[in-house]
Amino acid sequence: MSYSQMIELLKIKHKGKILLVKTGAFYIATAEDAIFLHDTIGLKCICFKNYICKVGVPEKSLNKYIEEIDKLKVVYDFI
Repeated sequence: MSYSQMIELLKIKHKGKILLVKTGAFYIATAEDAIFLHDTIGLKCICFKNYICKVGVPEKSLNKYIEEIDKLKVVYDFI
């Protein structure tokens, strides 16, 4: 299963929630979740095309954002 397929399945399973996936030393959000986190808490967003975007939070910095993220929805940790 590819990374994008995994994300699609998780988004279906957890509809309406923010999905942050731990990949290496970062928590990554993609697509509309990335744009939402950019707009609401100011995370730097990188877009390759319309709605093909991502934000990354270094694992070391997650505590800095966790209170704000907790207010939004939920953090998922998938290794």
